[in-house]
Amino acid sequence: MSLTTAVQVALGIVILVLVVVDVRQGNAIRDLEDRLSVQEVVRQQPSEPAAPTASSETAAEQPPPTTATPPSISSSDIESLHMVSKLARGVMDTESAQMMGIGKQLETNPDKAIERLRVLVPQMDKAGSVGRMELALLMFDQVEPKRAAQELRQLYDGGGTPRMRAMVAGALAKRGDDSALRDFLSDMATHDLRSTDRTTRMLAAVALGETKNPMSIPYIVGLTRDENVQVRIQATYALGTVKDETALRELYKLQENPSPAVRDAATRTLEQLSMAELNR
Repeated sequence: MSLTTAVQVALGIVILVLVVVDVRQGNAIRDLEDRLSVQEVVRQQPSEPAAPTASSETAAEQPPPTTATPPSISSSDIESLHMVSKLARGVMDTESAQMMGIGKQLETNPDKAIERLRVLVPQMDKAGSVGRMELALLMFDQVEPKRAAQELRQLYDGGGTPRMRAMVAGALAKRGDDSALRDFLSDMATHDLRSTDRTTRMLAAVALGETKNPMSIPYIVGLTRDENVQVRIQATYALGTVKDETALRELYKLQENPSPAVRDAATRTLEQLSMAELNR
């Protein structure tokens, strides 16, 4: 695989993951394309010689400053980014249409709508569409409570990534059934939190935050003391996802953490929570 191809693949993955998470991603994609178009125009314009100044002769006597040459982006790279952004928008548009259709169908044919949700949620899980998956789970609020609990439990028992299982377990707990959440936390404590692989522990921190339930806080706090700083940082962000008074107190404590990176993560998280509160 050539370097250009590797860059295209990496950028494609990053854009696809980031773009489909937020409901406002259409604007982000359009902004990306606009900025890329401007860059293309700038690249195609010939550079003009600078006008002479009074200090030109003096400057000529001085050795040119040593500066690092920024990496250039080729036209083919820009074209590839355009293609990736269009693909990401296509995924977004398809999911948006599906969500709107299911929302209307819940009023006229709930059985069919629920059947579609059973298929859509695991698909979003595989695609990494976390924001859309959260909206899909919220649609069960329109379903009769007992039926909604049954369907959510089936989704949880059906497997999926830890993040999906955490979100479903959290949704069940909000409906008064915390049995799935207890199972999930027990499974995390037995396996993922004891893993020797730091990536597994980082993903565990993300998943624990996605429960959005105070029951997960002790497990997240344990990860803020992990031997690996990346795990500690991710656990700090996870506390902000839970948005509980206990989590806030822990975040304030982490502002005094010996690690500058953890302190910075705690401060950023608290600032984001403050901004979100002001915008409510």
